[in-house]
Amino acid sequence: MKNAGLLAPQYRDEDAARAHIEKTRWPDGPVCPHCGVINEA
Repeated sequence: MKNAGLLAPQYRDEDAARAHIEKTRWPDGPVCPHCGVINEA
């Protein structure tokens, strides 16, 4: 089953999946790639 990872609890719905991906990508909050401002996205 190659999509078994999508059954993990952090992917139970769209909001949970988004929160997990954002936390993984920006552990200290979103950072603007242009100017480096943090948490203003």
